[in-house]
Amino acid sequence: MKVAVTSKAFSKNEVLISELKQHFTDVRLNLTGRLLEGDELNEFLFDRDGAIVAMEKMVPEVIDRLP
Repeated sequence: MKVAVTSKAFSKNEVLISELKQHFTDVRLNLTGRLLEGDELNEFLFDRDGAIVAMEKMVPEVIDRLP
């Protein structure tokens, strides 16, 4: 299962990352240091089975474009 983590703080926490990698085969972390939105957020989440979202706005325009 593939998961994305938009949270900047979570993406820097080695303990949380280690725990997540024990349960998921493919983990994508937000290492940009920025809040993701619009097309960038959609691309980040596009091929993921699930997501851990922080402050990103999950608006219909993003959600509706995801598979």
